[in-house]
Amino acid sequence: MKKFIVLFLFQVLLFPFLFSQKLGEIGVSFSIFNSHRDYTTSDIQRIESVSGNGFLSFTVDYFYPLKNNYYIETGINLDKHFFVKYPFANPSNKTYDNENLINIPIGIYKRFWKYGFCNGGLLVDVNYKPGIGTYFGAGLRADSPFGVSLYLNPYIKAHSLLPFSSHRDKYQVIDTGVKIGIIYPLDKLFKKLPRYPKGRGF
Repeated sequence: MKKFIVLFLFQVLLFPFLFSQKLGEIGVSFSIFNSHRDYTTSDIQRIESVSGNGFLSFTVDYFYPLKNNYYIETGINLDKHFFVKYPFANPSNKTYDNENLINIPIGIYKRFWKYGFCNGGLLVDVNYKPGIGTYFGAGLRADSPFGVSLYLNPYIKAHSLLPFSSHRDKYQVIDTGVKIGIIYPLDKLFKKLPRYPKGRGF
């Protein structure tokens, strides 16, 4: 199953380059004002309470242009979530834990007016409770004459709403934050790369 998921995601990310001359845009972002909760829908043997203690988030974004200011949005997101666990038998004996989350958004990004945009779609969680979730956000984006765009993107994510595992305990991590990032067109980036004369080698 994991090999199939990785292969599928690899094909999705390569699709624009294989079938079109449109290179789209690439960006990087990190998240601030982060908060999250770990929900359990069924856990009859649970012996402790879990509370979110914030997380760190970094994303590489890719935007493939469609029509009418629509884009396909994908990329890869790396999170480090921090948790506090309180045993029911002795709540004062709390422990701290952290988990690394890797997830891949596959959604639609829509620009409107001059500065606004919204985005949303599916979220593929690769590790730590793998499954299919969803995300939604909206924000502001400012383009510069040099091609670099800056943006703010408040968002909410629901992880693993459809888990790949059939384990009795069904977990969902819900997190919110504000992404701060930059976006740059790939065609302009490639034009800036050095070009060597034909026949030159090392």
